[in-house]
Amino acid sequence: MTLNCLKWLVFLVFLQLIAACKPSRPVDMIVVSLDTTRADRFAEIATSDPDWAPLWAESAHFAAAASPTPLTLPAHTSLFSAKNPNVTGVRNNGVRVPESLPLLADRLKARGYQTAAFVSAYPLDREFGLSRGFDVYDQATSADRGTTIEERPARATVPRAIDWLNQAGADPAFLFVHLFDAHAPYLPDGISEQADTAARYDGEIRAMGQALAPLFATLKARQRPFVLVVVGDHGEGLGDHGEYDHGLLLYDSTLLVPMLWWAPKMFAPGPRPGLPRLIDLTPTLLELAGAAPIEASEGISLLPALRGQDLAIPPAYAESYYGTQAYGTLPLRSLRDHDLKWIGTSALAEQELYDWSADPREQNNLVDADATQTANADRLQIAAFERPEPTALAGPDSEASRKLQSLGYVGAGSTATSGNQHPNELIQIHARLTALQELDRQTHLSEAVTEAEALVSAAPNLPHIRVVLADLQEQAGNSAAALQTWQVAVALRPDDAQSHFRLATLLLRLGQDEASIPHWQAVQALDPGRLVAYTNHAVALANLQRWEQAWTALQPALAKVSTDDGTLDAAALIAAQTHRPADAAAALLRLATLRPAHVDWLKIGRLQWLAGDAKNALASFERVPSSQGAKDVAEMGAAAALEQLGRTSDADARRQAVQTRNPRAHAAGLQWFSKQALQESATPD
Repeated sequence: MTLNCLKWLVFLVFLQLIAACKPSRPVDMIVVSLDTTRADRFAEIATSDPDWAPLWAESAHFAAAASPTPLTLPAHTSLFSAKNPNVTGVRNNGVRVPESLPLLADRLKARGYQTAAFVSAYPLDREFGLSRGFDVYDQATSADRGTTIEERPARATVPRAIDWLNQAGADPAFLFVHLFDAHAPYLPDGISEQADTAARYDGEIRAMGQALAPLFATLKARQRPFVLVVVGDHGEGLGDHGEYDHGLLLYDSTLLVPMLWWAPKMFAPGPRPGLPRLIDLTPTLLELAGAAPIEASEGISLLPALRGQDLAIPPAYAESYYGTQAYGTLPLRSLRDHDLKWIGTSALAEQELYDWSADPREQNNLVDADATQTANADRLQIAAFERPEPTALAGPDSEASRKLQSLGYVGAGSTATSGNQHPNELIQIHARLTALQELDRQTHLSEAVTEAEALVSAAPNLPHIRVVLADLQEQAGNSAAALQTWQVAVALRPDDAQSHFRLATLLLRLGQDEASIPHWQAVQALDPGRLVAYTNHAVALANLQRWEQAWTALQPALAKVSTDDGTLDAAALIAAQTHRPADAAAALLRLATLRPAHVDWLKIGRLQWLAGDAKNALASFERVPSSQGAKDVAEMGAAAALEQLGRTSDADARRQAVQTRNPRAHAAGLQWFSKQALQESATPD
């Protein structure tokens, strides 16, 4: 080989090395989460259903993936943070994702991705914090179903996501689509409500595939490199082990979910070995994006497995604190070690050990099979409970609790301390409560009250059942019975902020202001962030004419709330009664931004005038519409403000004009804007 040829060859190799090192264009990333979707039911449908089967055939798919918890918000938080719930601290629906927790959308946005989420149900509402990092966070509202339940079907959510994708710019896109159809109640189109549960549940999975088919077609048509992940957040009991919904127990009916990766020309289609975990999704996508992994990530990248290489996936951990928070049971945890799966509590009693690959329905408990299996169970129990325990279990606030209960989460809102019962001991009661929660209250309210009373008799020491009964009694208009039930619930669980809140609310509504005050104070002590408790405490004091105490009680809410009209209404009233006209005017001005069609500029102007703020008072008086009968009284206020500003001749001219055209307004204005009014405003009661 000549020297020139050798130089040319070296140059070509150099160019190839440069090309290999040059970063390729980041791929679009789409994550579709199928809420409440079991791996076994999905796999059976996806291999034959006309909408799902093409995706299944073209995807790299695992037999199942492991969820760390059978609850929507905690599972999605783990999905997008690569950390288990005992690390994220999000162990219940309705709580806030810590702002310090790194999330996938944040990281991808920092890498130049345009980001959007289309969410189908309230458990993932933006108020809980998973919206961080998304340019667009489109969520269900009550208008989507014409009811108070904030959810929408896949056929309504997916077109919105497609529209966004079609309008996305040249930058790489990260799209998250959350579908809620498989969550109870199962009401797919074309299947009778009288059909059996399994048929209706399967119908919902098919409905999601039908809705997603246009998205799959859109991705192909765009001719941009992409990775689409279809994954469940948790499954559904469907009667297995006596559990009909999800959240209380940790069997694979609620923990194993589908996971498919569709990336044409990137991942060869076909099955992949191993059991990935939800916490492995974010590390995989971050590696594909060329981004650094999340600090202290518990998940790993699945890219080697997706590319057909061997990959050792660490054991899957899972937990449920749903029973702890709803019923006061022991926390439940689970840990896998290859084919063994342990489920249990911190107590030695009622440990369970299964060979989950050979016994997928978990029917044969191996704990006492022999000494080796007993030792395995003890070892896995220690490993499961070596993980950190929370110092406190956060629960949703009152409004979040109400909305979650409308979606069937019977324990939403409770923050019980741990008892010594195993969740299995309450599965029958829980099943009855689940069925009770699904009764149509408009047509079966009497039946629901009767069943709740029967449940109280069956389990008199479970506070949450009394919570359900009290709520039903209030709906039925039986306030006296509800009051008594709430009082017993508080006595059974004095550390539950939600029970104190509901009792105090009922007392306030019944005019028993004095009796409500200790319960508002209890809520403040147990849940300091629930600002409405401070407002309602102040309202109770105001109703008792204890104005200065009311003003003091209101301050924590007033300091943090700028958009709550109830707090601002209370502030305006109490400030005026305690001779704080400037504070009253400020509250009304904040209200003006919330209710622009109902602003009382005459009242705001008078308060500003009483506070000596003549310049702003004049501006407020002049904003009173000419069409209002109070316009001439406002003119008298403007005259008073002009006089404060030293413009006496202008003030006299305005008063004279009002006296000529409206003597009654002139007389009223003289009284409203007199020196005596100023003196009275500055004088304490």
